[in-house]
Amino acid sequence: MIKLRFLTPMILCYLLILLSCIDKNSKTVNSDKTPNKKISKKDTSIISKKEESLQPIEEKLDVKFIIKSKYSEDMPSSDISISINGKETFLETILGDATIQNDIGVKNSITACGGWWAGAGDYFYAISSAKGVIVYKGWQDEQQEDSGYHWEKFKEISQ
Repeated sequence: MIKLRFLTPMILCYLLILLSCIDKNSKTVNSDKTPNKKISKKDTSIISKKEESLQPIEEKLDVKFIIKSKYSEDMPSSDISISINGKETFLETILGDATIQNDIGVKNSITACGGWWAGAGDYFYAISSAKGVIVYKGWQDEQQEDSGYHWEKFKEISQ
């Protein structure tokens, strides 16, 4: 009998909270100040995925490209490395005086860099992954007939 006395008010509270989320005119659920929308079975899987993504992240990665330029009038070049939480990994030497270029148009990139020399350029960007960081490499040429950077997965660095 004691358990029922305790559970009944708690169940009523949950029902009141649930009822306050329902728009009485359209019979739809309204949460997070989003427009009213009927919830389908497909939407419930999205909701559960969002809840999974709200789990705390164990460690935020400090990722940045390190560029060591080698100045030469004939052919400048740059050594490109990536630093992940202070651990440096050499990637490649490219032609040109490379710079940080976070405006390359890749939405989920953490950081990017690249350099241009004599009509062509090489570029890198990094994204986080479940294992650590994935580095992509791309290129552009002033005589290419298509557009874009021709991105390819270059290296995965586990953390």
